[in-house]
Amino acid sequence: MADSLDQFEEKLRSLENRFSELEKLNDYLAQEAKIYQSLFEISQRLHRHSNLKDIFTELDYILLETFDVNEYAVILKNSDSSLLTIQHSAGLPKRALREIFYRPAEGLVGRVFSTKKIVYIPNAMVLRGLKYYNLTKPIQGSLFYLPLLDTEGESIGVLKMRKFIKEGFNEIHRRTLAKLQHFLGTTILNSHKFQFFATGGFFDESTRLYNQNYFEHQFPREFKRAQRYQHDLSLIYLTLTAVKTSGSDQLQDFFNRTAELLQQKLRNSDSIIRSQNGFIIVLPETSHHSTKLVSQKILNSLLSLDPESRFKISIGFSSYPRDTIEPDRLLAIARAAMEKAQESESHQICFSMHLSDDLLRESNESSPQNF
Repeated sequence: MADSLDQFEEKLRSLENRFSELEKLNDYLAQEAKIYQSLFEISQRLHRHSNLKDIFTELDYILLETFDVNEYAVILKNSDSSLLTIQHSAGLPKRALREIFYRPAEGLVGRVFSTKKIVYIPNAMVLRGLKYYNLTKPIQGSLFYLPLLDTEGESIGVLKMRKFIKEGFNEIHRRTLAKLQHFLGTTILNSHKFQFFATGGFFDESTRLYNQNYFEHQFPREFKRAQRYQHDLSLIYLTLTAVKTSGSDQLQDFFNRTAELLQQKLRNSDSIIRSQNGFIIVLPETSHHSTKLVSQKILNSLLSLDPESRFKISIGFSSYPRDTIEPDRLLAIARAAMEKAQESESHQICFSMHLSDDLLRESNESSPQNF
């Protein structure tokens, strides 16, 4: 009987342990559900807008209402300098923020930007020598610094938040905010770019891709960046030609579908430009070999869009520094390769090795602006 009681007690303890583990698991799953529900709701609110002002209005609601933040600031890297400046804030005196800026790696904001690491300070009173905006005296409450990252993992800024109470950011809030750093960073960056380029007339109305104005504005900067950091840079020149009887509406429809496919298949760091009779694709940090693979993938994907073979696809590409170290010639070589591909009766991909010396000479003499 004693053995039976011992066995019963052992089974009871085992069941109690399992029940405790299930309770912990249930609590963990409940927390995860809250986090992903919050992420879903936040993404729904932000996806409705492309205007930066509207996005910041939504961010006010998200941070002040959902996360109970008392004050916050969006601090972004200035495109014309290395300084970090305050682009938007809530709960803070805006006049006092106008002259405030940060340098990367200096101060807490600068270190968060440079290291891309989240910083949580449960009790701001323990900090010594912290300058909170223009205040030098100790402040109360808790601070949360979230680096804002783009899709490539590069820092674009810092989201600096404060609650007036100690340990104000609970575990669910901290984990949810941590999962938002790429999404918030990319949303703000894309909106900032869209607003800038939309006002500059840099978009093609039919496809909503960049146009020639954008290429002429941005490509020289991209080329200089490749030179400065010794990175590869490639261009793909793609054209579509009707080979069967098809109206202009069908051709335009295929152009639009091609534009959508390119946006889906290419990286966010790549630029797609709508040219007069096709597309130019700028591929930063992409070698000649990788560009050849990308071109083949694009061709295969486009063939699946056109099973009836109504359109011929011609692709030419060039790469810096392999083909040239001159920006104008890079485009000219890609265009000459595309024109060589057009001479074929079927779909074709061409690059500099396929070009004769005469074609290369002509490409160097041709105007790079007329695409």
